[in-house]
Amino acid sequence: MSEEMNDQMQVRRQKLQELFDLGIDPFGQKFERTAMAEPLHTDWDQFSKEELQEKEDDSHVTIAGRLMTKRGKGKAGFAHVQDLSGQIQNLCKKRPSWRRTVRIMERC
Repeated sequence: MSEEMNDQMQVRRQKLQELFDLGIDPFGQKFERTAMAEPLHTDWDQFSKEELQEKEDDSHVTIAGRLMTKRGKGKAGFAHVQDLSGQIQNLCKKRPSWRRTVRIMERC
């Protein structure tokens, strides 16, 4: 392999450094998944929008998978994550941690 890095490797190294600068270990450590896409669909797809709004609480699940798409820069952003069981859409609402989340998503 040549000593010089091609453009793609330079971009990858730059993104890697940017993630480190944000305090994120891009290689990860222990990550505990609490849910998968398909069971979440099974449990929640039966409810209407109104019923979900009534149930809205601070429920928290942790999923792991490949980031397939991301979009949005206004008050909310969306990301599709695919795991072994299927794909799920995630909504990121504008909150105090929003700016950090946007910076992370831009690096992905």
